[in-house]
Amino acid sequence: WDSCPELREAIEQADAVVVNGEGSLHGGSDLARTLLFLMHSAKTELGRPVHVINHSCYPDDSPQPTGSELESLYRQVYAELDTVAVREPVSASLMEDLGLQIVRSFDCLPLYVDLYRNDIVRDEPRELVLAGSVAWKGEMLKALCALVEQLGIERCFFLYGAAAHPAADDHLAATQLKQALGDRFELIHATSESQWLATIASAKLFVSGRFHHSIAAAFLGTPFIVMESNTPKIQGLMSMLGLDVHVDSSRENAAERLIDLAARLRQHPESALLTDETRRQLLQRAQKNFDHLRAGT
Repeated sequence: WDSCPELREAIEQADAVVVNGEGSLHGGSDLARTLLFLMHSAKTELGRPVHVINHSCYPDDSPQPTGSELESLYRQVYAELDTVAVREPVSASLMEDLGLQIVRSFDCLPLYVDLYRNDIVRDEPRELVLAGSVAWKGEMLKALCALVEQLGIERCFFLYGAAAHPAADDHLAATQLKQALGDRFELIHATSESQWLATIASAKLFVSGRFHHSIAAAFLGTPFIVMESNTPKIQGLMSMLGLDVHVDSSRENAAERLIDLAARLRQHPESALLTDETRRQLLQRAQKNFDHLRAGT
């Protein structure tokens, strides 16, 4: 606490500490260890209720228990917390296998989309909108370029979404796609949530390797494909959405699978849309992140 006395003072004055974990709590990175320390100290040293919500947790980046020292550290800290709300079932099952009490929730983004749905100004329809991936690599570039060629796309758009501190992998993806596609490539730099959502909503087909981009597309009614390595987080998301729209970018047949899936979605876009019941259930799950606030704890 010596390096951040203001944070300690703020926690001491707070009624509760709520950590929006998202995808930060995995492995032994500085960020993950800092959050673990903050939650542990806020609970055991400063005596505050601590809730970690809206997140996935993979102590060893594995969907199965490993028995490692790092996993033991996560388990010790998580066992101290008042609420552990996990947003997808693969991580939730892992936490339960570690003997932890958790709340099975969902990501909070659909609550925002649902609240501001009527305020989204939809652009002119765009045949194909792309976005990057945290695991961007050459195989994805080849597959996306093959898709553009196969579909005869005259102009494809790349969604570059960050008002500040854009992801390095997005910059790399945009640069490489521009070099490969030339005049058929156009960059859309979204600097607000509304512009970001409007761009996704405008797509007749949206291809992305990102977790939140995919959720946004699902809840905006945009046919979409998730092109990403077969990570536990993506497995969990696809399970909850109930959609077969994943292309494993690490497989040799990724380009073929991408083209076949895109052709199917162009003919039957409804096959990539959420059912009304799934939408309702996931919105209810997302609200579970905030049960502790409603209870006044």
